[in-house]
Amino acid sequence: MSHFFRINRLYLSVLIRRSKLFFFYRLMLIGLSVVSALATMYFPKFFFDAITEKKNFMIALEILILYLIYTIINVTIANAFQVQIDIINDDVRYDMKQIVMERAYKMPFDQFDDPECYDKIQRAVEFVESGSYQSIDNIAGILSDVLSLAAVFYVLSQLNLWVILFLAIAMATEYIVNLLRDREVFNTKKRLTRLRRQINYFFQIMVRRECLKDLRLNTALSFISDKFDKNYKQSRRETVRLNSKILFLRVPTRITDAIFTGGLYGFLGWDLFKGVITMGSFTMLLSAATNVKSLILTIQAGISQLRQSTMEAHNFYDIFDEQKKDEDSSKLNPDDWNNRPVTIQFNHVTFTYPGQTHPVIDDLSFLIEEAQKAVFVGENGAGKSTIIKLMLGLYPPDSGHIFINGMDIQELDKEALYSIFSVVFQDHSEFSFSIAENILMDYETADKESLVKQALDIVGLAPRIESCPLKEKTPLTRELADDGIDLSGGERQKLAIARAYIKKSRLLIMDEPSSSLDVFSEEELFQHLRYLSRQQTTILITHRVLALKGFDRILYVEKGRIAEDGTHEELLANQGLYYDMYMSQASMYQQVTEK
Repeated sequence: MSHFFRINRLYLSVLIRRSKLFFFYRLMLIGLSVVSALATMYFPKFFFDAITEKKNFMIALEILILYLIYTIINVTIANAFQVQIDIINDDVRYDMKQIVMERAYKMPFDQFDDPECYDKIQRAVEFVESGSYQSIDNIAGILSDVLSLAAVFYVLSQLNLWVILFLAIAMATEYIVNLLRDREVFNTKKRLTRLRRQINYFFQIMVRRECLKDLRLNTALSFISDKFDKNYKQSRRETVRLNSKILFLRVPTRITDAIFTGGLYGFLGWDLFKGVITMGSFTMLLSAATNVKSLILTIQAGISQLRQSTMEAHNFYDIFDEQKKDEDSSKLNPDDWNNRPVTIQFNHVTFTYPGQTHPVIDDLSFLIEEAQKAVFVGENGAGKSTIIKLMLGLYPPDSGHIFINGMDIQELDKEALYSIFSVVFQDHSEFSFSIAENILMDYETADKESLVKQALDIVGLAPRIESCPLKEKTPLTRELADDGIDLSGGERQKLAIARAYIKKSRLLIMDEPSSSLDVFSEEELFQHLRYLSRQQTTILITHRVLALKGFDRILYVEKGRIAEDGTHEELLANQGLYYDMYMSQASMYQQVTEK
């Protein structure tokens, strides 16, 4: 229940910020609904009594015209208010979805190794789309129905006690069935989250351009379709099971509803036959009893939806709770990062990825001094990229400590930590924004255009971008823009390097920056890198060692540990693991050039 109040406090704060007229519109709708309930109940009585008792059709016609005019006015005004409410709800739904997006952005990175993390985000999005705003709507609906019920409640005193008893039994049965149904629906929706995500994933890869090449060349249509079909059938079985259970639960309500309807018509018909009530009173009492039943059912449905909102509010706050694991107001937030030299120290660090049993990093220790140019080399899977992820604070170590300028990164505010890094990841991302936006992202500077052009020139992309009609404003990819362009693998890597250059942080990290470049482009890149990073601490991750001459330090990583440490010349002289890797790559390069 605490989550329910938290989500509604959050929703109300967003709602009030969007529009203070929302509650006025709601109150007007409630008033119109109550008046409509009374008009619907009394109209048949006055209309039929004018015909059967007063024998005056003109009076009945006047009553009919007045009722029709009122109905048109009521519906028109109600629709106008509802349109405004729907617009406000759309705005609030957008704001709430943005909150989910921001919360997901701040979740601990290691949580994304767990599929349950994606399930939580998906459930939070589903709640925002269909549940967050409905709580207020349900409360307003319940209030409107309660007032309407109170307005016609006195009419119930004119009904036979047996009819009232049948109504009470029918409503109690409906409530119990709703309670059982709500629990089933909530549990089934939770089980279906993963399946629906998988179904959506299979569909998305079949329509995404970057996936189609591999899928078509490997004739994967049947393979993906089978997976899609298998997950759909499993999802369908869950849905059929739920609907069957609900259908079974509905049997008692159908029986009690039939008993109530039969008793109502039977007792009112008997009173009409005996002359105890007029035809107008018969229709009024019939309408009142039916309305009372309908209002009670609507109230119960509103309570049922509120109950579901209460349960599903946990889905929204799951991602808040995950984020709080990564937030701590007591963490350090140094304000002089950009004016201090950067040193990095690993002190007996061990780390194992979630779900694995063997450590990727095993009792690792090293120190990288201020402005030093260090390179981590080694075979694939040795743990080089993992060292970077630990250094960035994306994962916490299982044991040991990582220090930046003598401060443990686990004690540092994450935003402050990220501010000192410029990083080019091995699996870097490009986005369907303009070239300039891909480079700058959120970076603020007085002269963005000249800075972007400088970055493009430094990484060697300027000629390619200048040839485009929109130049640096050219959209990347054609996914969202008709005039977008596609870059080659090497060009995309250069774009990622330009993004890192723009940030001008005190620590530059590049994970396999030359993996998509040829040998000559690699040598040119490293020359630029040594020049641009002369005032920065620089860390390079690579398994290509032919162009590493001139770096201050090379650390050879094997099985999560530093196996060799020294300069290029020193490691070659030692004729160890680095020497073997260098000679092997040199021999392969020589064979290629001779051919």
